Amino acid sequence: MPLIVPTFCAYAFNSAYRTEKNESIQDTTYIEEALGALDDYVLLGRSGLRVPPLCLGTETFGEQLGIGTSSKEVFDYYGGNFIDTSNNYNFVESERFLGKLIAEKHSQIVVDTKNSGIYVYFRFTMNSVRKEPGKRMLLHQCQTLDFAPNAGGNHRKSLVQSLDESLKRLGIGYVDILYVHAYAFRTPIEEIMRSLDDSLRSGKALYIAVSDSPSWMISCANTLAELRANNEKNWEIFEVIKIAAEVKKSPAQAEFNWILQKPGVTSPIIGARTKDQIIENLKSLEFKLTPEQMARLDSIFQSKAIPFPNTMFPQIQNQWVVIKFKCPKIFNLLGI
Repeated sequence: MPLIVPTFCAYAFNSAYRTEKNESIQDTTYIEEALGALDDYVLLGRSGLRVPPLCLGTETFGEQLGIGTSSKEVFDYYGGNFIDTSNNYNFVESERFLGKLIAEKHSQIVVDTKNSGIYVYFRFTMNSVRKEPGKRMLLHQCQTLDFAPNAGGNHRKSLVQSLDESLKRLGIGYVDILYVHAYAFRTPIEEIMRSLDDSLRSGKALYIAVSDSPSWMISCANTLAELRANNEKNWEIFEVIKIAAEVKKSPAQAEFNWILQKPGVTSPIIGARTKDQIIENLKSLEFKLTPEQMARLDSIFQSKAIPFPNTMFPQIQNQWVVIKFKCPKIFNLLGI
């Protein structure tokens, strides 16, 4: 369960680039070729999720505080399927307003939100507002909030509560991408990754991502995820060996016996390179795993996707290619 989308905020600046001698550099080259279109979908990070090349940020969405007065107009004109928000954008008004816009459209839209910054964000905003008398109404709204010490940060309690609240404001059952908004240097990375993994397993988030965090933190988090995945695989192998020993059979025979007892399976294909191997494989018919042993193997194999052979990839690519959908360069390097 690696973090799929390490990101940073991108801002547009209108400024002139200058040399050390303060001389303007002018590039008069004009490229007529378009960079692309909004429906030239790409794969997001290390996932198979298809999104347009530009995501709509909604930090100013919401009309209650007078910031995003044209939110609906912007949303309607955008026309893409990738929307970014956060639990602290515009004093949570962004999520609430966005929820009204995406009502009954979530299946067509990829929505991401972020957690971990609401407590610090409101404290910072309150201090800033105190210096501007013209924003007294805004200050009053901030002061009415209950600043609990665990209302922000990267810890499990904050993630669970903020995700549930975000889903309520958005009016959806799950968020497509859940971001760690920023690393707060207070919570062990192991706790963060465990909490994020639980969010995925619960179905409340489909993918996880991170922003505004140091590269060493992201590297450590991904390393932990990879190690945990390897440990789970080793445990699966150990469990198969353990069940095979219980019935005094080989692991291959135990696995074939499990497949033979699965509903809908008629005649599994067995392979063999030698006569001894075919003799051993055929012995998988000579015993029967108990329901308890079947359930243990179910927990290991049933939810796993069945990989296709590599030789099938070029055929799939040629027959099922999606119009205007770019294939990542890494697949081209593999000759697919």
